[in-house]
Amino acid sequence: MSEYKNDDTESILAEDVNSYRDIEIRGYEDGVRKVRNALFWSAGIIALEHIIAFFQLGEINNIILIQGLIIVGAFVGLGFYTQKKPYTANILGLTVFILWWLYLIVINVLIGSGEILSAIFGGIIFKIIILTILIKNLSDAKELQAIKNEDPYI
Repeated sequence: MSEYKNDDTESILAEDVNSYRDIEIRGYEDGVRKVRNALFWSAGIIALEHIIAFFQLGEINNIILIQGLIIVGAFVGLGFYTQKKPYTANILGLTVFILWWLYLIVINVLIGSGEILSAIFGGIIFKIIILTILIKNLSDAKELQAIKNEDPYI
């Protein structure tokens, strides 16, 4: 009789541990979903910037087109990569975002357009929001990736 009762207690404890783990994973997934959305928003806004540049130029510049496809493709790819390796995708997304920002500054310096401040501060609210989301959710992405490495079926 006590053996039966012990088995029930163990199964109840196992269910409680599994429920706690599921809640914990869902919390991490919420942070990673924010990262994924930030990466997709980055891609969308950069694509929109390139479309506006085409209208301002009055033609499609091949260099701008290729650069836009590469950067937009990188953010979209990283957004999807958060499904498999959330921490890696988050770090890469943060790196690509900062490099993209620096690239815009360097290009404005090289072409001498005098719009260095515009390159630095243009869209600053968007940039701060994206950077905040990517930095704030690094720990969630790291924890979720660690859990996924332990149990690949999650």
